Amino acid sequence: MIVRNVELGWEIVFQSAHALLAGRLATQLRQLPKIHYWSETLAAIVDHDDHKEPFGKNVYLTELGVPKDFTQFRYTARERFEEVLRRIDSGYRKHRWIGLLAARHAEELYRHKNVSKKLKELLGAERQKRAVVLLELKTTGEALEAAYAVLQWCDRTSLILCQNALPAMHRRIEIASLGDGKRYEIWENEDRTVSVEPWPFSSEIIDVHVEVRTVAQLTFKGDRELERRLQECAVEDRCWNFRKCESAHSTR
Repeated sequence: MIVRNVELGWEIVFQSAHALLAGRLATQLRQLPKIHYWSETLAAIVDHDDHKEPFGKNVYLTELGVPKDFTQFRYTARERFEEVLRRIDSGYRKHRWIGLLAARHAEELYRHKNVSKKLKELLGAERQKRAVVLLELKTTGEALEAAYAVLQWCDRTSLILCQNALPAMHRRIEIASLGDGKRYEIWENEDRTVSVEPWPFSSEIIDVHVEVRTVAQLTFKGDRELERRLQECAVEDRCWNFRKCESAHSTR
């Protein structure tokens, strides 16, 4: 969950909803000729934050009974391994390209982290498998990296929006590269529209949205109570209007 403290209590965006927003952004991108299996790439983007732990294990609350943001999670070695395995296996069941992207995403997430021997072995086996699957799919590692760059860009942009992390005073924040070597920046304009430079979308104006739940309660006795409140609470379809800024450099 993406959790933010507000006056009424807590604003919560499910990570699967954040991933759906990432997918919405991806559908608006201009044509990306290097990317093979575009439909499968979109599916991988939309699915990339699924397969989380179910409610009921009291993993979504702190010791004080406060909703836990995803950045606060501390997995055991076994839990981490099982989640990565679920993501990769689920991806391969849909399409081998999706499985490749799921494995590539896990590799990126844990590249610089101290993980278990079992997880290292899983990621190593996936790297060896990658060359074989790419050959079977008649595509290349370059195409896979191009697709993964899009996944990262959309993931990062969606996260900035869902975390309400657009800086104040129209300041810019870096997103990520789209695999083209360019530096992409995002900011909020005076009229509350959002701009990106360089402009990556096929239209000069786009709208995207995500469902945000506001829970008017500060602490909870357990996951099940939080789950019930999330099912009962108000849901806002929060929208962002993106527009191409012709005089982008003037906002620096």
